[in-house]
Amino acid sequence: MSLQMTFFNIYKKPLYWLITLGVALLYVLIAIWIPQWSLIDYTLFKSTFTASQKIHILYETLGWFVTANTLTSQILTIVIALLAGINVALLVHYVARRVRIVRTGGVGAIALVLSIFGVGCGACGSVILSSLFGLTVATGIAGFLPLKGLEFSLLSIVILIGSIVYSAHLIQQPLTCKP
Repeated sequence: MSLQMTFFNIYKKPLYWLITLGVALLYVLIAIWIPQWSLIDYTLFKSTFTASQKIHILYETLGWFVTANTLTSQILTIVIALLAGINVALLVHYVARRVRIVRTGGVGAIALVLSIFGVGCGACGSVILSSLFGLTVATGIAGFLPLKGLEFSLLSIVILIGSIVYSAHLIQQPLTCKP
């Protein structure tokens, strides 16, 4: 069976579309809200805003994705989010077929962690680098990289695609042991 047929067979079920889109949406929301965590924390937990005001403020923060990121950064974030969703959907399908995981989650988990390093803009390096090393050091590190920090996003895309192909190959294997 080809990889295309594997994807076709998996995505015939609406559950896997929901998993893919749900994970992608969650990833994008996290990418948007991590840099604004202090505002969100204050709005949700430390303020006297009403529930409708809190929801409105959270909704308004979504505009940050367009205004604070370059088009390249927006596209990379969406591509990574969709690939992460596909990876999780394949993993769920694989685990459902085989109760025991055979190294699949490791590569995908590494890619998801690396993709978090790519969240951010070229000006500040990345959100995680900034929190680990401080804004000045993170900006310096990203400044020395040829693509100004986009390398983390590109690397995570390559690793996620590799993980997806590997997972699809594992799904194609029969459930019986090889002699």
